[in-house]
Amino acid sequence: MFTHGIVPIEGGTGKNGQFLTSPKGAIGPAQVMPGTAPEAAKLAGLSWDEQKYRTDHGYNLALGEAYYAKQLATFGDPLMAAAAYNAGPGSAEKGTGLRGAIAKAKARGGSWRDYLPAETKDYVEKFAQRIGATAGNLPHDRVDEADIYSRINALAENEDWSPERKRAAEEEADRYVGRQRSLQQARESDAYDAAVSSAVRLGDDFTDVAQLGTSFASMSPQQQLTLTNMADANRNAKIKAATPKDGNETQSKLELARALNPAEFARTDLRPFANQITPSAMTNLVEWQKQYQSKGGDFAESITSGISRYSKIDGLKLSDGDYAKVFTDMDKYVRSITDGGREKVTDDIVRQAWQRATLKVATPGMIWGERSQRRYEVQPGTAFRVSDIPPGTRATIVSAWQKTHGGQEPNDAQIAQIYIDRFGRFQ
Repeated sequence: MFTHGIVPIEGGTGKNGQFLTSPKGAIGPAQVMPGTAPEAAKLAGLSWDEQKYRTDHGYNLALGEAYYAKQLATFGDPLMAAAAYNAGPGSAEKGTGLRGAIAKAKARGGSWRDYLPAETKDYVEKFAQRIGATAGNLPHDRVDEADIYSRINALAENEDWSPERKRAAEEEADRYVGRQRSLQQARESDAYDAAVSSAVRLGDDFTDVAQLGTSFASMSPQQQLTLTNMADANRNAKIKAATPKDGNETQSKLELARALNPAEFARTDLRPFANQITPSAMTNLVEWQKQYQSKGGDFAESITSGISRYSKIDGLKLSDGDYAKVFTDMDKYVRSITDGGREKVTDDIVRQAWQRATLKVATPGMIWGERSQRRYEVQPGTAFRVSDIPPGTRATIVSAWQKTHGGQEPNDAQIAQIYIDRFGRFQ
């Protein structure tokens, strides 16, 4: 939004790229005011350098982008953020800037846009056109529920309404608010679905919400933030020429969400995360989601309650990352035992899944010897040994291995892996 929406409107550079100064004193391509620039540098995580601010395109733009992002985070609406960028956040009490316009709209009625200075109105309209919010497609002002009921209370008191008349007015207000909320949610849902579909079609080339056309302006602030984050992630990936790493923060958060609240995870739209995690991670998450949607909610909840119960019994405090690992391991085991969840998931199966995921194993030490770890703590690809395999079970594993490997005995790591793979199924 900043690159395609704000910068072209500001026009802060000449034909040869030289920095221009506005009549009010704003400088350079981002047209940041001198009084605001040091604050913007702090928001951008940069040390303040007045010389760079006045001469370096990249530095000047970084300050502007950070300041716009601050306004977007504060007001939750891209058009409001553009107004604040141009006129300043202002003060509701003094009636200045964006906050002044919002306060006047609440007091007098109408849209906050009606109370902006003429220059800022024009600025917001140009910005709206650039991000696809053309006339007739600007976001609908949301119903101010608190204001509606406040007005009813004031009228009831001033005109001495009977309790029955006030109750009737409140019920009519309830119906009106409900209708408006339903309409708003429908508009937002349609706009969001269209925008996500466009973003997915663009793939890695989706780097700015201005590419989404008119749908962006009709979404809720949270939906807009989701698409903005998606665009930002793509743009940052291009800048860094980096591909998502397996097990990154986004993947970990999604896997934790799957573990903590499977029902909510089943309803999560995974499309905005397509370019933030590896394809294999996305494939796994989509598969988990399909399984939960078709069946798995019940036994997923059995696993979460099992983790809660047995972690207390065993005195284990799991970090968010470890919780997700244990859940994933238990889920995989339960599915293998119950034919993909088609058979009953008993307490014994959940207990075995817990014991398997948290089994104590021995792994190579950092320099020499061995160290004891829980199995969920072992890094993928690290060989480990299980010291307390029952003798009879160990003999069964060795005998079966020898039959298929020409009489050769398995090593400890191979025995341990077979024991884990067949956990709870040895007679």
